[in-house]
Amino acid sequence: MNRTWRKRLMIAGGVLLLSVPAAVLVGKYWIVPAVLRHQASAAVREHWDGDLAIAGINFNWTGPAYLRGIELRDAGGRVWLRAGSVKLALRNWPGLHPVLSEVEVEDLDLRGFFAGGVLQLPLKPAPSRERKNEQLDLPTITIRNMSVGIFAEKSAQAAWGDVQLVLRREGQNLLIELKRAFKEPGEELALTGTVDGQSLEADLTLAMKHAVTREEAVAILAALNVPFFSKAEGKIEVKMGLRGG
Repeated sequence: MNRTWRKRLMIAGGVLLLSVPAAVLVGKYWIVPAVLRHQASAAVREHWDGDLAIAGINFNWTGPAYLRGIELRDAGGRVWLRAGSVKLALRNWPGLHPVLSEVEVEDLDLRGFFAGGVLQLPLKPAPSRERKNEQLDLPTITIRNMSVGIFAEKSAQAAWGDVQLVLRREGQNLLIELKRAFKEPGEELALTGTVDGQSLEADLTLAMKHAVTREEAVAILAALNVPFFSKAEGKIEVKMGLRGG
């Protein structure tokens, strides 16, 4: 082999060695995030009359992916969901059949918009499908620092923050744990229990103590369009079991 061919082979080998990490980097920072963003938006648009926006995606070939700056809007531009970050962990990854095993959400802001006493969820009609007796397969979901707000007509609104939610699979059951941290003494909100993943039978316990403020009452009454009442104050104290499917 003469010197010219040896030189050409060395150049070709060098280009090949450089192209492999280059392809990995291009896939990690551009191709895969673009595909994930497109698939997530397409999946949302199948059921939601609006758009999903994702500000950034950090993808890792050997670890979890992170979505940042998420907003879910309806066709009118109202924000129903806003999340600071979402961590997605996969089983069987890297591999041909990855399975979503864990979702962690930080700084979730949920909003509900009411008109005429009805929640105006912009859901698209779902196609009718025959219900199969299959086990519900959900990943473990952890939500930290969640707030829930309601917005009604005449600018009435209220929001509740510092809510934590964990949904975890244990056998065929889905374990639910929802709690809210209160600064005020004597306040409590806790919902715990299980949901059967096959029959969807629920066995839940709700404990709640809350002094309803005038602003909260105005927003709730306006959202539910309760007649004859425009304001109310009082204390809610509930401890009950919820069972059924």
